[in-house]
Amino acid sequence: MGRCIFGSMRAAKEVQIDLRKLHALKQFSAFFKQGQIEQLARESGFIVRSSSRLSGAAFLDMMVQYIAPAGEWSLNDQCDYLLEHHGIELTKQSLDERYHTFAVAFLKSCYQAVLAHAFSDTIQGIPTNFKGIYLTDSTAFQLPAPLAAFYQGNGGGSSASIASVKIHQTIELLRFQIHDFWITDGNSGDVSYWKNKHFELSENNLWIADLGYFSWDTLTKVAKKNYFLCRYKTGTLLYVKDQAGKEQPIDLQAYLQQHSGSAGMQSLEVYMGKEDNRIKARLIFEQVPDDVRQQRWERCRKAQATTSQKRKHWQVSALKEFLCGYNLYLTNAPADKLREEDVLLIYSLRWQIELLFKIWKSLLMIDHTKGMNIFRFECFLYGRLIFILLSTELLSFIRSTLRDAAIEVEISEWKTMKLIKKKPLSC
Repeated sequence: MGRCIFGSMRAAKEVQIDLRKLHALKQFSAFFKQGQIEQLARESGFIVRSSSRLSGAAFLDMMVQYIAPAGEWSLNDQCDYLLEHHGIELTKQSLDERYHTFAVAFLKSCYQAVLAHAFSDTIQGIPTNFKGIYLTDSTAFQLPAPLAAFYQGNGGGSSASIASVKIHQTIELLRFQIHDFWITDGNSGDVSYWKNKHFELSENNLWIADLGYFSWDTLTKVAKKNYFLCRYKTGTLLYVKDQAGKEQPIDLQAYLQQHSGSAGMQSLEVYMGKEDNRIKARLIFEQVPDDVRQQRWERCRKAQATTSQKRKHWQVSALKEFLCGYNLYLTNAPADKLREEDVLLIYSLRWQIELLFKIWKSLLMIDHTKGMNIFRFECFLYGRLIFILLSTELLSFIRSTLRDAAIEVEISEWKTMKLIKKKPLSC
């Protein structure tokens, strides 16, 4: 997977790129040397005997290249690929038997290593006041109808035959370890994830997730030994203490209007939740530029138009329209652990993962899958994720090269991914 990247590096020399960045890209490509890949294959149990015909490098290459063709690859197609590109001759049955739990573990370890490298520069700027920083997000998509018996979709009646799957992923950002990769029915709510996740938080960790994951019970459990960071949900009641120490509900719109025009992130000590079990938290807020506020309002209007078809008389509240002009976050982490100026940096990592999911589902057509066993399906998922991360790293390199050469060109992630998809990374 180095030729495409190094080809870009040779072209980049013509615009006099920074040699330090060139060295960094070489270090990234070095992950894909066969020795390191085979070590991961042995550690995961995918390769047991040194005489194995199918190497870890060949299997990884095949699963990442799996994205490139317009249609899905059959087992026969994959056998042909292995023979043509790696000189490995396997029967369809032999290859099918190599899709097992150890194959999934191997690709997961490769994905984890690529993920750590892709976000390493961002992570260096994150404060290490926590034992761990956990990020949870999900994506859902439809599957072929025959899989409805295994993955149920939303709705009933005529929708009962619809198959869909939801994938939850929890990553520990400081060490970039995947703590959970949970595949479930598409009709399960995000809030149910907390009850079914495959790990437990110890203490002094920060958990970041979208609002769909948080219920009052979840926040209460997290706040006992750990910390949360989430966006403010319109309508959530917040309280502040008056001079007498009594808790009073705050008029959020009036408060923000009083502080309108202030620069940077600001915070307010608030209390939230049930009267007999309040959580002390900080409301961290920042006013956004008018163009951002307008974009958010347009999205709300579009959502209103769609929802109004399902719910009569539904409309955007005046408060929600007003809050389009602000970034608002809630956290129970004290200021000495999580500074106001670090909140946007940390939470932006969730947006980056969300963008990867969007590209994964919309452009790489993850929902265009045929019937296959669960191990082959999970290998398929990890292969596409690795492809996305490699393509994202290549895009970042191109942007930095153009920026250093003072070439003002706007590069679209969407168009770049489409181009890389047509001409995939070569091993």
